[in-house]
This record gives sequence, structure tokens and C-alpha cells, in this order.
Amino acid sequence: MQLRVDHTSPLTSQEQTVAERAAEGWPDARIGEATGLEEREVARLLSDVYRKVGTDRAGLAKRLITPTVGLPQRPAPDPG
Repeated sequence: MQLRVDHTSPLTSQEQTVAERAAEGWPDARIGEATGLEEREVARLLSDVYRKVGTDRAGLAKRLITPTVGLPQRPAPDPG
């Protein structure tokens, strides 16, 4: 099945937050607890994220760090 991709719509701050946590391996329930969202709302937001970036949960981490996707990048940790 081909994923429908919408690269014209940037992620909202809420989508970015849940996407980053999902990419780190957090389950939807834990993301919901941390963000104050219902688990079903987390699932809906992630569905929107997958459509916008053109991947599923398994490929999310890679897509969030790929500059060609046009998503805001998290700053690298300060090494010192």
C-alpha cells in the first residue's frame, strides 16, 4: 500500500512533540500522559504526522532527522 504524502503541510508543534516521542519509542499511552492528551488523540495526531512525512512509526525517527522533509530539526546536544 502506498502512503499518501503531504509535504506541503508542516507539522504543528503538537504533532512535532508526539512525533519526537513516538520516534524515541514511547507508546501512545505514555505520550498521552506526558502531553495531557487522550490516547486516541495521540493516535490521530500520529496518523497526521505519518501522512505529512510519508512514513509509518518504524521510519519516523529517520524522517524526523532528514533535512529534505522540511521539518524543524531539534538542536544537537551541547558536547561540552
